Formats: sequence, C-alpha cells, structure tokens
Amino acid sequence: MTRTSGTRGRVVATVVAAVLLVAACGVDAESDPRALPENEVPFELLSPPTPETSTTSTTEAPAPTVDVDVYLVAVDRLVAMPREVTRPVTAAKVLEELFAGPTTEETDQGVRTAISPTTTLVSVTVTDTTATVDLSGGFDSGTTEQLTSVAQIVFTATGVAGVDRVALQLDGRAIEVPTADGVVKAGPLVRGDFTALAVPPTSTTAPPPAEPPTAPPTDPAAAPPEA
Repeated sequence: MTRTSGTRGRVVATVVAAVLLVAACGVDAESDPRALPENEVPFELLSPPTPETSTTSTTEAPAPTVDVDVYLVAVDRLVAMPREVTRPVTAAKVLEELFAGPTTEETDQGVRTAISPTTTLVSVTVTDTTATVDLSGGFDSGTTEQLTSVAQIVFTATGVAGVDRVALQLDGRAIEVPTADGVVKAGPLVRGDFTALAVPPTSTTAPPPAEPPTAPPTDPAAAPPEA
C-alpha cells in the first residue's frame, strides 16, 4: 500500500508539473496537435534570426603606369625628365605633368621650366596627328622664355605616340609664336622648329680605358754584340 501511494503521488506530481508548464506557456492542453494562430506564436519563431554574413574589405589594385618624358630646361637647353602616367597615355596627361613643373630634386640640380606660373593648361585635343593645346593666363609674347616654353610644349606633346605637330591657342584663339630660327609661325609646330634648343643625345656609358702601349718584342739576334 505504501509503495502504491508513493508511486501514485509521483505520477500526480509529474502530471501537475506538466499542466503548470503548459499553462505557463499560455497554451491549452489538448489531445491532438493543432496549428497556432500567428498572434500566439512567439515572435522569435515568426522571424528566424538572419544568418551573419562575413564582409571582406577589398583593396583596388593601383592603375598601371607608363614611363613618359617631359621636357624641362637646364642651362637654356631642353632636357628630358622622366614621369609616370596611367594608361592610356594621352597628350593631355603628359602635358599636365609638364605644367606641374620640376620636382624639388630636379630644382636642386638646376632644372627649371620656362613656362610662366600664370600660364595654365585649359585643354588638349588631338585630331589626326595634331595636338591643339589651349592655354590661358600670362604668356610672355616674343621673349626668350616664350620661345623656350613653346619648345617644351612641342617636344613633350610630340613624344606621345600619334602626335607629330602642335597647334597653340590662347583662350581659344590661334596664336603666332617664334621658332628657334627667328621665324614667327602661326601654323602647327614641329620639333624641327626648335632643334637649336635641344640637347644632342649623348652616350651615358663611359668608354673603356685605353690599354697602355706595349713595346715590340726584342729579337735576340738583333741585339748588339757585347763589348
């Protein structure tokens, strides 16, 4: 009897606990499963958590660059100085590097530009093989500096593939400029108009040292007899 009462007590306690658990959840005990109305479903079950997505930062690769030359001035002669521009190489990009002037290191080496700081590059358009360069601001007309600055522009622009000539404009109007031969020219300019300002190419490799002269071999038969 005692064992039977104890067993029944444990069973009743388990049933009561189950009923209390169901009541605490706010769901009536039913013998068969049924679909719950949406307003009775816990919120976290209606909206399952969004899976976390990992984000990876990507660094864009720098644009490839190409070595080009801009022509500056050293001892009143044009000198080619290296620069880098992004692809594709255009006359506008190269001339922008020219108008930026020499670097600090180049200035310390005596390299300068004859282009006035008040002269700005407005636009560059290429038609066929002619680059039309429109300038604005101060442009010293008829002076040696103007001659040299025009030569800088012509040599730099014609260093770009597909450009053979340069037509200069000032505020959208064609201008006449002097050439190294003393001729004032209004048409397109070529490098040949300023060859007197160009430094002739020189070899950067020193010649090998000359070998010392060697004495001709001595013929023992031709030696004078001993006294």
